[in-house]
Amino acid sequence: MRNRIWTELTQAKHSAEFASLYSDRQRTILRIFNIGILAFSSAGIMGWKLWQHLPLMA
Repeated sequence: MRNRIWTELTQAKHSAEFASLYSDRQRTILRIFNIGILAFSSAGIMGWKLWQHLPLMA
């Protein structure tokens, strides 16, 4: 019985560690994705002044 409890506790600890690592990784990926969206959006807004005078080429 003592071994079973110990096994369950170690499994719970591993599960908690995995969930923490997975959450950190997903947060990092989401942060990078949001930075990319911000960069492309800003580039589109900044580029509008350039293409404003040349609508045929845009």
